[in-house]
Amino acid sequence: MQKIIHVTDWIAFIILLDVAMIALLRHYFPKRFIAFMKVPFNPSYFTEFAQEKEQPFWFELILEGVMLISISLFIYTLIYLGGDKFIHANDYVIFVKIFLASVLFVTIQRFFHSVTGQLFNMHKSLNMLMHVKDGYMRWAALFLILIVLVTVFTNIQSNMLLIVGLFLLAAVYIIGVLRASTLLVGNKTLNNMHIFFYLCTLEILPVVALVKMIA
Repeated sequence: MQKIIHVTDWIAFIILLDVAMIALLRHYFPKRFIAFMKVPFNPSYFTEFAQEKEQPFWFELILEGVMLISISLFIYTLIYLGGDKFIHANDYVIFVKIFLASVLFVTIQRFFHSVTGQLFNMHKSLNMLMHVKDGYMRWAALFLILIVLVTVFTNIQSNMLLIVGLFLLAAVYIIGVLRASTLLVGNKTLNNMHIFFYLCTLEILPVVALVKMIA
């Protein structure tokens, strides 16, 4: 008899992939991973490990993948379960579209970060800024995947969990941007007005646009 695929099987596969990538990081980069888990409470991840001569490329790449997958799956869950819609077996197509949109969003934003760094001769400062902001977002992504897991596969009230996840994502993003923007204050090529326009155009405006597209 042919197996009847459960409607949430594809979500389970994605969560397992996310967990497998996190396990790889914990196994092969234990010291760095532990420091990463302390990001909101201890800045050693941005200071101690930023000075390494050979940055572990795979660590950052896998973390980026975990962040994009987790946030994309959370957005899907927020739209469907938060909107009292039903999950279907072929909804992975919608997830893929959200994932690709997230990749495009991050790519465009980082491109403009690089252009801004070149224009204002502050490429190093902006790289560090993105590293700090991304560190906070990647940290939040680990908990978002847990929220999706509990929301989809348990009988706990989903709306409350999704609100917690949304608040966590917004709070971590704001804190990450504020922490990272302090790096720009000491840059002599920029004044407070430049920093204000930077935050509005490269941080706040893209997020507002993304929220409008989803809502």
